[in-house]
Amino acid sequence: MSDTIDFGIDLGTTNSSIALCRDGDVKVFQTTDLMNVVPSVVYVSKSGRMLVGKRAYDAWVADPDNTQAEFKRWMGFSDRLNFPASGKSLSAEELSAEVLKLLRGDAERQSGEKINSAVITVPAAFGGLQCEATGRAARLAGFEQAVLLQEPIAAAVAYGASPSSQDQRWMVFDLGGGTLDIAVVSTRDGRLAVLDHQGNNRLGGKDVDRAIAKQAIWQPLSQAFNLPTAETNPAAYSRLMRAVIRQAEIAKIALSVSDETTIDLFDVGDDNDGKPIELTLPLKRAEVESLLTPFLDDCLMLVRKALDGARVNAADLDKVLLVGGPTKIPAVRAALVSLLGEKLDHTLDPMTAVSHGAALYASTQPKTTVAPAAAPTVAPGKVKLELAYERASGTATSPVAVLCDPSSPVAEIKIESSGGIWTSGWIAMAGGCAQTEVLLNDRKPSTRFTVSARDAKGSTVEAEPASFTITFMLPMAAPPLPHTIAVELTTADGVTKLDPVFERHIPLPAEVRKTYTADRTLRPSEIDATLPIKFWETDVSDDPTEKWWAGCVHVRADKIKRPIPEGSPLELVIRIDTSRKISAEVFVPVLNQAFTDDVYVPDPPTARSQLRQQLDACFDRLNAVREEMYLADQPDLLPQLKAIESAAENLAERVAAVERVAEDDPDASAGLSTDVRRIRLRITQIEEQLGVGSAAPSLDRKLRSDFIYIQHLVQYRGSDAAKTQLQKLHEQYEAFHDADDARGLRWVHDEVWKIHWLIVRDADWYWFERFEALKRPGRRFVNEQRAAQLIAQGDAAVKAGHVANARGAVTELWKLLPDNSQAAREVEAASGLRMG
Repeated sequence: MSDTIDFGIDLGTTNSSIALCRDGDVKVFQTTDLMNVVPSVVYVSKSGRMLVGKRAYDAWVADPDNTQAEFKRWMGFSDRLNFPASGKSLSAEELSAEVLKLLRGDAERQSGEKINSAVITVPAAFGGLQCEATGRAARLAGFEQAVLLQEPIAAAVAYGASPSSQDQRWMVFDLGGGTLDIAVVSTRDGRLAVLDHQGNNRLGGKDVDRAIAKQAIWQPLSQAFNLPTAETNPAAYSRLMRAVIRQAEIAKIALSVSDETTIDLFDVGDDNDGKPIELTLPLKRAEVESLLTPFLDDCLMLVRKALDGARVNAADLDKVLLVGGPTKIPAVRAALVSLLGEKLDHTLDPMTAVSHGAALYASTQPKTTVAPAAAPTVAPGKVKLELAYERASGTATSPVAVLCDPSSPVAEIKIESSGGIWTSGWIAMAGGCAQTEVLLNDRKPSTRFTVSARDAKGSTVEAEPASFTITFMLPMAAPPLPHTIAVELTTADGVTKLDPVFERHIPLPAEVRKTYTADRTLRPSEIDATLPIKFWETDVSDDPTEKWWAGCVHVRADKIKRPIPEGSPLELVIRIDTSRKISAEVFVPVLNQAFTDDVYVPDPPTARSQLRQQLDACFDRLNAVREEMYLADQPDLLPQLKAIESAAENLAERVAAVERVAEDDPDASAGLSTDVRRIRLRITQIEEQLGVGSAAPSLDRKLRSDFIYIQHLVQYRGSDAAKTQLQKLHEQYEAFHDADDARGLRWVHDEVWKIHWLIVRDADWYWFERFEALKRPGRRFVNEQRAAQLIAQGDAAVKAGHVANARGAVTELWKLLPDNSQAAREVEAASGLRMG
C-alpha cells in the first residue's frame, strides 16, 4: 500500500472530478455514465431518496424545487438549502460531502483501494471559514486526511510537472462555473512557485448563463407570454427562471463551437393566462458576446492585478494556461489574447486539469492516517530503515539518505533503479547512516528504486522499506497564504486595531512568536470569563475596510491557577498549516502556565445575515461620517454623503425584496455583497476626505462628537439644570482629556448619556425616528416573527401619536437585534489583548 496520498479531487461549483497519480502516471476516474466529471448537483425525492451527479442534474429539469446546484457558493455560511418534497434541508458542506462520497465510491470501485486520504482543491480566494467548511465536508464524506490545495496551484502542477518547463513564467487562468482564480507562477530554480494570485468567488460561467437567460431569452419570452414575476408569484418565477438558465447554459456551450444555435423552450408550464410557454429562438454568438462586456472587464481587471502583484509584464509571460469549462468561450479567449498576446495553452482537458494536478501533488504528500488494523511497521526478523528523500525532483539526480539503528547488523546498503539502469554500488554505513545521489530515468514520469542491505560478512539482511519512488517533476514550493491573518488588539482608549501576524503571500506552513499584554484581569473565580484572542483575515478585496472572521482562542478563567492581572505579558506562538488551520500556544509567565489549542471557528453566519451585517455596518459608518462632517465643519461634503446614503437605502430595499423571493439562490442575496462592497469603497473615500479612518473612533473622538450632538439637544430641548450639568461635565472632560485618563473619560461618557436619556424619554420625535430606523428594509432580528408583531404595534403607535407605545416597541426591537448568537458573541467580544 502506498505511503503517499495519491488521490486528488477538484470539488467544483458546477462539476467535480477525482484522479489518481501512481508512479508518475495520472488517471482521471470516469463515472458510471462514462464521464470524466460529476455534476455538483444533489436531488432529494419525496421519500428522502438522494441522487447525486448526472442523475440529479437530469432531475433538475423535471423537479427543480427539490434539486440543488452551485452550493459551493454557500461554503462558509450556515444557510441550509431546502428540499420541500421531503422536508429536508442540508448545508453546503453536507451537500458537498455527498458529491465527495460519490467521487470516492467511483474511485474505490475502479482502483480496488480503500480511500481515506485525498488532496482537495479550493479557490485561491476562499477564506478561512470556507476552507474550514471544505474540511468538514471531507470528514463527513469519510476522509480521515484532507489536504487543501489552491485550485490555480493544482492547475500549474498539472501543466508544469515536466522538468522541461523550467525557467518560465506562466499565468494560470482558472475560470470555473462559479469562481475565477488567477495565479502568476514561476518555474525558476527547479520549483513551481506562486508569485501572485487573485480571485473572485462569485465570478464564473454561471454568471454568463444568467446574463444570457435574462437578456437574450427572458426578454423575448416576456413579449410573447404573460410571465410570472418575482413579486406576484415567486415560486413559479423561480421555476421558470431555472429552466431558462438551463437553456442558456446549453446555448453557451453550443456557441463555443458554432456561430449560431437554436433555443427550444417547452414543457415548462403555463403563463398567467393559462397559455403553455413554448418558444423556439435563434441565437447568434455575436448577440451573446455583446452581453459579456461587464463579465470580461471583471476578468481582465483581476488579470492586471495579478500581473501587478507579481511585478511582471504581459510580455514576460511564456504562456497562459486555461483551466475550466468557460475558458472555451471564444470571447474569453479573445479578451485574454488582446491583453496578453498569443500565449494561450489548453493542451490539457480544462475540465479535469485541476484534479490532474491535485493528484500529482497528492503523490508527493505523505499519509498521516493509519488504518485501525494496521500491520506492524516492520515484519519480524527484518531491520527497519528510515529513508529521507524528496518525493518529487526537477533534476535528474536527487539526494537520498538511509538511516538505521547503529546496533543493527546492517553494514552496507545498495540502491538500484528498476531495470538495472543505475546502481549506487555498496555504500558503507557510518554510525547507522549512509548518503548518496540517485539518478532518475528522465524518460519516465517516475523511477522506482530498490534498497538492499548486507552485514559485515556480506550476508543479505532483510530490511524494510525495500523500495521507494521519486517522481520526475518540478516540486511545488510552499503554497502561499492568500490573505493576511491579523490578531485583534484593544488600546487603552478603546480603539480596536489589527496586528498582522501572517502577511499575505508568506509560504505555508508558518509560525510566528508575539508578545502582547492582558487587556483586563482574568480571575479563576469568574468561571465563565475569558481573554479572547481573535483572528481576522484582511487584504481580502480592494476595500481596505473589509475583513473576514477567522476564529478565536480563549484563555479561560476555569483553567488558570491564580489571577492574570491586567497588563501581564502573554507570549504567543501562532502556527498555520498548509490547509490554513490556525493553532496557538499561549504562555503566561506570571502563572508559568501554557495553553495550547486550535483556533475555534464557531458556526458561520448565514449568507443573508452576513449581507445584512455588512449593510448595517455601512449605515453605522454613514452616521459616523455625518457626525464627523458637522464636527469638522465641512458641509460641502453633504451632497456626496446624501448620494451614498441614497444608494445604501436603495440596496437595503433590494436585499429585502430578494430575500422574499429567492431564499435558495446563492447568488440572489450573497451576490449583492459586490454592491455592498462598492458602497463601502465610497464611504472609505469620503472618510479619507474627512481625514478619519473606518476603524472605531477613540473614546476621546466619540466624546467630542457626542458633546456636539447633546449640546444641540440640551440647547433646544433641555432644562436649565441640564445645561448647567452638561457644562460641568464638559469641564471634567477637558481635565480628564489633558490627564489622558481613559477611565475618567468613560465616566464622563456615561454621565453625558444620562442627560440624553432624561431629555428623550418622553419625546415623540425621538422614538418615532428610532422606530423608522429599526423598520428599515433589510434590518435583521433574531426572532423575525416577533419583530413583525412589534413593527405592527409601532406603526399603530406612530399613527396614533402614542409615545409610550412607540418607546415600548423600540425597546423590545432593540432586544431582538442579533447580538446573542455564538458566532456574534465571538466576533463582537472585546479582545483580551493589548500591544505588548
